[in-house]
Amino acid sequence: MLSGGQPWIAGGYALVAEAVRQLRGEAGDHQVKGSRTALVSGFGGGLGYNATIGTCAAMILQRRTP
Repeated sequence: MLSGGQPWIAGGYALVAEAVRQLRGEAGDHQVKGSRTALVSGFGGGLGYNATIGTCAAMILQRRTP
């Protein structure tokens, strides 16, 4: 489930990996030209027997320019 990117069930690392590919210029046909900053956000949680737990997080990645 770590790579699923499903809302509520599992946030996943697929979104982080895609952001890194965009910043490196390695995203192929869906490359955003000139991308220097990426925002990755996720919402996850779990449904317990008697409780609901939710979490959210955001990460900002920026490409370093030599």
